[in-house]
Amino acid sequence: MRGYKFGVLRAVLDDSGIAEEIIFGTLKTHDMEQCREMLPGTSCSHENDILINDRGFLSREMTNYLKTVCKVDTYLPAKENMILYQDAVKLAVTNGKWQKHPNQIF
Repeated sequence: MRGYKFGVLRAVLDDSGIAEEIIFGTLKTHDMEQCREMLPGTSCSHENDILINDRGFLSREMTNYLKTVCKVDTYLPAKENMILYQDAVKLAVTNGKWQKHPNQIF
């Protein structure tokens, strides 16, 4: 298979978004590797910005660099199956810090 793929840095604008920076690569290049040069050096991100990562971009090294050097906070969306929520509740219960919401059934 031949072709190209984009790495796109988008900004949220009202209820939609706008492409701020684009990088091109071959289909064989992993998305994270393709964007590795773009993210730290982009002029689009500023201190105290928030970057919402696609789950395919999980890179501790890049996340730490963005947080410590660029001062950009990074969010990783949770999976649909709510495992993150269930784990957080278990941890809070284990530490004795869970408080039921008045409308909560369990």
